[in-house]
Amino acid sequence: IEDAYQLPIKMNSRTDLHLHGRKVSGSAQKLGTKAAYHHCTLLLKADLTPLRECLRPVRRPGLVSLGVKSERSPVDNLAAHIDVSFEELCDRVAKYYFAFTNSSLSQPQVVDPRDAAQFPGLQNYAEELQGWEWQFGQCPKFTVNEDVVLGGSLPTKIHFEVAKGRIVHAHFDSTPALRSFAELAASLQNMPFSRASVASMLPTGCDAQEEEALDSLVAWITEYMEV
Repeated sequence: IEDAYQLPIKMNSRTDLHLHGRKVSGSAQKLGTKAAYHHCTLLLKADLTPLRECLRPVRRPGLVSLGVKSERSPVDNLAAHIDVSFEELCDRVAKYYFAFTNSSLSQPQVVDPRDAAQFPGLQNYAEELQGWEWQFGQCPKFTVNEDVVLGGSLPTKIHFEVAKGRIVHAHFDSTPALRSFAELAASLQNMPFSRASVASMLPTGCDAQEEEALDSLVAWITEYMEV
């Protein structure tokens, strides 16, 4: 692309491609014993508004995560700098790759991942990637520590420890202490950090005043949670 269109594209240490300080391509790769898989993205005429929103992390007060921090970069479209169609760009990239690798191919192979005969078992992988264990079960450890006033008059310290998407420890310390808060915290042990978990573990048998406080606690937790 740099040679064909005389663009000052630079590659950084993460193998991202930048043009005039803005990211136009990102990539990832997986190396195996006998094969290597590489994929990249080229921003040609993307709608950058929803893209920026997707890349903007949701900030939660009181949350501390041990996960690797993402490196955010401003992005741009190649079409803002050159007049090129999708088909022409793909053709140039393919021809350069064939020449660079001394390949016997002259045209890229177009594949349809929906073809079960060509990709047996792919649907099973797709379903796995949509499941809770894949999306949240590998989540890095994080903690939540918040001091709140429930119902306008009940000071409460809320604490969660979460590992692999499940609650390792929960504690809701209110003044005065409430039995239902302790029961809810104990029942959430090893449950997924989700709204459904909280809704399924609500203590029963509370008097009206304590039930009102419990409702306030549950409302705060479910609003805090995203899943």
